[in-house]
Amino acid sequence: MKILGLASGRAAPTKEDPTLRRPLADGGAALIVDGHPLCAVIEERFTRRRYSGGFAKSLPAVFDSTGIRLANIDAIAHSTCCDVQWDRPDDILDDLKESVPNLISGLSEKGILGRLYTVNHHDSHCALAFVGSGFDRALVIVSDGMGNRNGQPGVFNISPNWWEGAFQRHTCYLCEWKAGRLEMERVHEDAQMPGEIGLGEIYRAVTHALGWRSYQFAGKTMALAAFGDPLVYDRAKFVDHVPPFSIRVNSTNRYDNPVELVTEIMERAGYVIPEMGDEFFSRHFKIAANLAATLQSQVETALQKSVAALADSLDVENIAFAGGVAMNCVALGKLCSTMPGTGFYVPPAPSDTGIALGNALWLAHADESPVCQARRPTAISTAFLGLEYSAREIRDAIQSLIDQPEAFSVGFIEDDVELISQLITDLNKQHVIGLRRGRGEYGPRALGHSSILADPRSHSMHTKVNAYKKREPFRPFAPSILEEYVCEYLQIEVPSPFMSFASSIDPEKRWQIPAVTHIDGTARYQSVPKDGGFFRALLECWYNETGVPVLLNTSFNLAGEPIVEHPRDAVRSFLDSGLPVLVLGSWYVRNLASYGEVQ
Repeated sequence: MKILGLASGRAAPTKEDPTLRRPLADGGAALIVDGHPLCAVIEERFTRRRYSGGFAKSLPAVFDSTGIRLANIDAIAHSTCCDVQWDRPDDILDDLKESVPNLISGLSEKGILGRLYTVNHHDSHCALAFVGSGFDRALVIVSDGMGNRNGQPGVFNISPNWWEGAFQRHTCYLCEWKAGRLEMERVHEDAQMPGEIGLGEIYRAVTHALGWRSYQFAGKTMALAAFGDPLVYDRAKFVDHVPPFSIRVNSTNRYDNPVELVTEIMERAGYVIPEMGDEFFSRHFKIAANLAATLQSQVETALQKSVAALADSLDVENIAFAGGVAMNCVALGKLCSTMPGTGFYVPPAPSDTGIALGNALWLAHADESPVCQARRPTAISTAFLGLEYSAREIRDAIQSLIDQPEAFSVGFIEDDVELISQLITDLNKQHVIGLRRGRGEYGPRALGHSSILADPRSHSMHTKVNAYKKREPFRPFAPSILEEYVCEYLQIEVPSPFMSFASSIDPEKRWQIPAVTHIDGTARYQSVPKDGGFFRALLECWYNETGVPVLLNTSFNLAGEPIVEHPRDAVRSFLDSGLPVLVLGSWYVRNLASYGEVQ
C-alpha cells in the first residue's frame, strides 16, 4: 500500500479562511510503501524560506524522486495545526487544488475524495516517535506550543483572537504493538484547558522577551542559557512540577503579548529588570542569559520529575519524544542521565517538520486508522530520506565555478578514498568544508550529508565557523563522533544518531575538542553508526590520522536560511559564506582566495 503524508501549513480550510489570515509553517510531504518510509522532505528546503508551510514544492519533489504519481496513491493522510481537526475530505481536496493544481488536473475528484483522511496533530507526532523507535512498548511524550484546538469539528476560529481557547499542549501516550497494529492510549494530558499554556508556549514567550520575535528562535534561548545562572532569578516561577505527573506553566495565555507575560512573572517574584523585547539580548546580555537559564532549569526539572513518575506508574522501560519541546536536547540529555537503563528515542524530525511522515505512519499502522493493515515496520534508523541529485544536476550547478579557473580550482575525484584523503589534509590545515553529498536529511539537523565540517581541536575554529555562517558568536556546534567512542568522550550512554541529546563532555577530553565544547562543558552530539557511509569513513580516517574520533559538524547554510537542498543552493552558500572548500558529490572545489588565506 502506498500512503502519502502531507503537512498542510493551514489552520482552517480555504473556504473558511479565504484570506489566509493564519498561514502556518513547517509544511512537507512524505511517502511510505507497505509501511516503510520511501521519501520524506520539508517544504522550506525547496522554497528557500525558513519554516515554509504547505507542500506546493515538496510534494512534486517526492513524486519526481520516486517516480510514483498521485494516481498510484492508495491513501492520503493530511493534518493541520492551531485549530480544530479538519473532518471534511473536500476541504483537503481544496488544499490539494490550491497547492498542486497540476497534479490534480485530469484526475477524478470523486476518486481522490475516497482516499483523503485527516490525522490529529498530536497523534501524528506520537506515531512518528513510536513507530520510528522500534520499541515493542513505550511511553511517548508529545509536547509543543499548540496542536489542534479542542472544539467542535468544523467550527473554526479565524478571528484575531484565534489563539484563545483550549489546545493540545502536552499529551502522553502508552503505545504498543498488538497483532501488528499500533495501539495508542492517551494516559495523561496537561495544559488542555482554555487559557492554559505549556512548555512550548512559555519558551516562545521568553524567546520573544529576549528580543527574538518567533518561536523559531527558541534554540538561541536554549544556547544562551548556558551562559547564565538559574539561581539569580530563582524566585521567578515559570514552570512547576505538580505531583504526580503534571507540568504547570504559571501564567495564563498571552499569545498576543508574550513580553507582558514574562514581565508579569518577573515582577510577581519581586525582580525589577529593564524593559524586555526588541534588542533586549544585545543590550543586556547577562540579564538575558540568567533569565534563559532560569527557564531552562525549570523545564528540565519539571520534565525529569513528571516523566520519571509517569514511566514508573506505567512500568515502561522505553520512552520516546516528539513535538517542538523534543528539540530541547539539553533537557532530554539531562533526563536520560537520571533514568539509567531506560531506552530513549527521538525521531529525526520531532517538531512539525516531521508531521507529514507522522501522518502517513499513523494511517498505515494505527489501530484506529480506517486503512491500517497488520504489518509492523522496522525502526527508522536513518534521517537520509530526502532527495539525491544526479551527476548532471551537480555538474550544471558548478559549471559557473568551472568557468572561473582564476578564482576556483575544480576537480572530479571519483575514488572515495582519494577524496577523503584530500579532505583530511584540508581539515588538518584548518580549512572549513562545505559538504553536500547523498540523500538529504529529513529534519532540522545536518548529519553528514548537508554539513559544514571542521577540526574540533582548534580553539579558534568555533569563532571561524560562526563567522562563515554569519550567526551569533555564543551559539555552539555539535561534535559528530564515532558511536563506539561516545561513552569515552561524553558522560552519557544514549545513542544520538539525529543529534537529539546533549551531554557533558568528559572533563579530561574537553581540551581535545574545544571547538565543540559549549561554555558549560556540554555538547549536542551525533553518534555516527558503523553503517554511516561516506561520512563514517571520513570520521574513521580522521581518527586514524589524529587520534580524535570527532569532527565539528554544523548545518550547511547561512544564518536565517534553510539547510542547502539542491546543488545550486550549496554553490550559493559556498560563495556567500566564503568557505574555502566545497564537496558536491564527487566534485571537489577550492575557493582560491579563501583557501590561500590560512594556515
